[in-house]
Amino acid sequence: MEKNTKTIDVSALSRAELEDVFVKLAVENETLLARVAWYEQQFLLSRAQRFGPSSERVDFSQMDFFNEAESESYGKLTPEPTLDAVKPPRKTRPKGRKEQILSALPTETIEYKLTPEEMNCPKCEGPLHEMDKEIRKELKMIPAQVMVTEHVRYTYACRDCDKNGISVPVITAKAPVPPIRNSLASPSMLAHIVTRKYVEAIPLYRQEQQFQRFGLALSRQTLSNWVVKAGHLLRPLYDKARKDLLLKDVLHADDYRNYYVIISVTGYVIRQYEGQISF
Repeated sequence: MEKNTKTIDVSALSRAELEDVFVKLAVENETLLARVAWYEQQFLLSRAQRFGPSSERVDFSQMDFFNEAESESYGKLTPEPTLDAVKPPRKTRPKGRKEQILSALPTETIEYKLTPEEMNCPKCEGPLHEMDKEIRKELKMIPAQVMVTEHVRYTYACRDCDKNGISVPVITAKAPVPPIRNSLASPSMLAHIVTRKYVEAIPLYRQEQQFQRFGLALSRQTLSNWVVKAGHLLRPLYDKARKDLLLKDVLHADDYRNYYVIISVTGYVIRQYEGQISF
């Protein structure tokens, strides 16, 4: 069989031409290796179909399934169980579960008593006395409410200085600084919107619809502005958390295919461990 061989005079090629030849040979080699691997798989599959077993073999150890009673009772003298031993255990409900759930909630007590006119015995007209009471507890849901808080700051002046003095001191009462100047947003409103968006995963357009059901026309653009400005208010907390993290040697650790990768605060992998490690 004749072999087709190609000879290339590499001494006459430039560097760019050598790189092109190397790339072409590498691609051709990868293609040939993939083709050989495919042919090997086809060859093994054809041999298995031709010379392999035509039916599944039976594992005779599975036949012991039918002799389970004989194998378990052979050579063993087990006494007969009593009735108390075979009785299933009774499932008891934990006591005080309802009281444990309700203990952290505020309680409103509504009492139902007889009127003074009804405190006479219907038989002898004698006075009735309290003998017992029945307590029934239920959970009451109070829907969210939106209300307006009106902050009124009073300004004071001295009448005596106004009449007899040269200047009049004017004193204004102290009031809390609003989180956003010239805005309707209160701290509780900002906390409510941010918590529902980032903790409860409720988007702003749904919050807009909920506020509309409360009779409050707050657009999602307004809500978006409030969320952004609330983020600016939390900047000191972010700076403090970032400063504390930068003081640490390790920022994050995770495992991937039994390799534990430790990432530094700069984002680079500083150490890798194989197997189990402890921090």
